[in-house]
Amino acid sequence: MSEKNKNHPADQSAQADQPGQDLEKQILQGRHFGLAEAIGRAAGGSLKGASPIPDRRQALLDMGALLESRLVDPEGSLRAVVERELAQSPDLRDTRPDTATADLIRWVRAVLETPWRLEELVRQADARWGRDYTEKPHFNRPGSRPDPDDPYTPDSVREALRDLLRQLDGPPR
Repeated sequence: MSEKNKNHPADQSAQADQPGQDLEKQILQGRHFGLAEAIGRAAGGSLKGASPIPDRRQALLDMGALLESRLVDPEGSLRAVVERELAQSPDLRDTRPDTATADLIRWVRAVLETPWRLEELVRQADARWGRDYTEKPHFNRPGSRPDPDDPYTPDSVREALRDLLRQLDGPPR
């Protein structure tokens, strides 16, 4: 290196980086270089401070935790059906962890405000309960009284969802 270039800022930074580069070379010397290593080097610090779980998945996990702690469902079949419906809902395609509670509230309100959605949720909960407990499900028939042994009637599911809303957001509007 000429005397003229020794004081150049680029040369000084290259010299300052040399100890770090030597250490990196020593560390990498004994490592096998494969696809995972290449991806790791290319990604670098791209996940620094970020969760490796995608936002939508994290939001659905947060909703599941809310359901587990606040939805009154001793049998567990309704919660499983609601979680599946949330995961498949096109309305929740863009949900994020910071909007999970509001998105869950909006979804529950939509079910309560739409009779056919509530009926379908009850039917699916009954079917799931039958599979979970290897019992014949108690499907509701229009115009007939609900079976007293049925854990999931339109009234019981409606009340469970209303109670969930009260816990999450106050009285239903």
